[in-house]
Amino acid sequence: MDINDILRKEEFRELENFLNREMHTLAGDFLMGRMLEVFNSGLVVRNWFYSKLPALDYDRPYDYCKDGRGREVEEVLGRIEHGIYS
Repeated sequence: MDINDILRKEEFRELENFLNREMHTLAGDFLMGRMLEVFNSGLVVRNWFYSKLPALDYDRPYDYCKDGRGREVEEVLGRIEHGIYS
């Protein structure tokens, strides 16, 4: 069972809402908009935001935003958008 299937279950709805609110709070409106532009799906954005990425030294975009380094996350999004391998 996929994590997204689990989060869709009623007993985990509160956790899903928390993760989405936290993502919006840390990323801010501009970066949230950029992520949605690049991925075209809130579900994909959330999965990406909480995943470890080689382009971020195997940290998560979440970690970078939490540390105030959202600009670096935005740069990775730009590379993804333009098909540049990172």
